[in-house]
Amino acid sequence: MNDRLLFKKLLKLIIFINLTPALFVIFTSAYMTYQSLSVSTSYNNQLVAVNLANDIDDFLLEKEHLLSFISTLPEIQSMDPVKQTPILQDSVKKYNNDFTTIFIANTSGQQIARDSGDFFNVSDRQYFKDIIRGQNFSISDILISKLTNQPIAIISVPIKKNDIIIGVISAPLKLSRIDELVNYNYDMKHSQTCIFVADNNGHVISHPDNTIFNDLSNVKTLAPLKASQNQISGSVKYADKGKNLFASYAKSKKAKWTVVVQEDEDNTLSFLKKQIFYSLSTLLLVGMISVYATYLIYKSSSPSKIN
Repeated sequence: MNDRLLFKKLLKLIIFINLTPALFVIFTSAYMTYQSLSVSTSYNNQLVAVNLANDIDDFLLEKEHLLSFISTLPEIQSMDPVKQTPILQDSVKKYNNDFTTIFIANTSGQQIARDSGDFFNVSDRQYFKDIIRGQNFSISDILISKLTNQPIAIISVPIKKNDIIIGVISAPLKLSRIDELVNYNYDMKHSQTCIFVADNNGHVISHPDNTIFNDLSNVKTLAPLKASQNQISGSVKYADKGKNLFASYAKSKKAKWTVVVQEDEDNTLSFLKKQIFYSLSTLLLVGMISVYATYLIYKSSSPSKIN
């Protein structure tokens, strides 16, 4: 009986000596790896978000320069619809990948020329007001085009003569070009990363899920969108639809659109989970071997049987 008690105490001591430090090392290592993965994931995703926000700004700047160039043409500056219309028609044909239509309004907000379609008064539109008040560029909130039934944003620049605003030239920008910009620069087909873009009101204007994009879903309540109202770029961890997400965000300067790059925590930590599983399996195997070895040593050194 004493031999059996002695064996149990010895066995517990062996298990404690062998497993406790190992468990400490495994879980300490796992915690440090988790922190490292969290930081590196946030950093890498934020880098992508900032770069994409800059790409969007460059894209919008290119379209601003294009409209500004058209606004300097003599036919456009004449403010004669007969002379302006052919130029607008040729421009839409030439740049149809970007613009669905181009129109010109006088300083009262009345459209006087466009490549096609009906004329409207846009004096109550914010993009028109911005230009009349002296801005060199304005971009509207997201709208659904009556022509294509697709989401658009209207960009506008002034028509100036001798530094005096004599009209406003505007063009609805196809938002599908933002999707193309994302897909061109970042291969999302085989990635676990989700990239989406939302306007300043929280409406999604680019998303891997076309349903969310076409419906102009509003995501302003999501943590990264809320955070972007106070900070140009950063990272947050939040839960949505039962998933824990690592999200990084950055805001474009021209349009104030927010780029969000996020990953599911389970996907990000899959490597760590496998590492912990293999470590614990190895530790269990070592523990079993230690127990068996202890049993053999004890049995060979004791003349009595353990019952």
